[in-house]
Amino acid sequence: MESNGLVWLTHIVQLDVGAVFLVSGVSKVTSPRAFAHTVREYRIAPRSITDVAAVSLIAAELLIGMAVSTGWMLMLGLGGAGLCLLAFAVGVTVNLRRGRIISCGCFGARGERIGWRILARIGLLAVGVVFVAASSLLAGVPPLRVGEIRSAELVATLGLAWGVAMVAGWLLYFPQLIAVLRGAKPTH
Repeated sequence: MESNGLVWLTHIVQLDVGAVFLVSGVSKVTSPRAFAHTVREYRIAPRSITDVAAVSLIAAELLIGMAVSTGWMLMLGLGGAGLCLLAFAVGVTVNLRRGRIISCGCFGARGERIGWRILARIGLLAVGVVFVAASSLLAGVPPLRVGEIRSAELVATLGLAWGVAMVAGWLLYFPQLIAVLRGAKPTH
């Protein structure tokens, strides 16, 4: 049987992964054409299908985010998350190898440029996806189902999830934080 610590950690990571996909999808809904342009810039898919691919990616991110965040069809959502992350990693890697530094499109058209930090984030999210799936399948940790928990537990779990996401984000920006502390202008 699972321990309370493993359950909480699994639920925190579940919420973090779900939130990333939800925020990413919502940020693209307001400007699907701009996101389609970003998808074209990757030069992976044939130009004739990039508009459909962009809309499909937005819908997939929203559905994955809802499934993972709520625990509804969690394993299907985690599988979709894994596939999206793999496709994104391939797209970023191919473009980096081509020497092309383009917008990542992570949270809409004005996303950060691709680079090692984007690959690190993809890897971190992939570790989260695998961790939640393994905890559920191997350790029997039940998914966090938002409608089935008390509000105090939800608030505590959401607060911890937010904290984990913030710390992970800061660690990925560690060189910029050091530059700011030293009084230098941070680079992007």
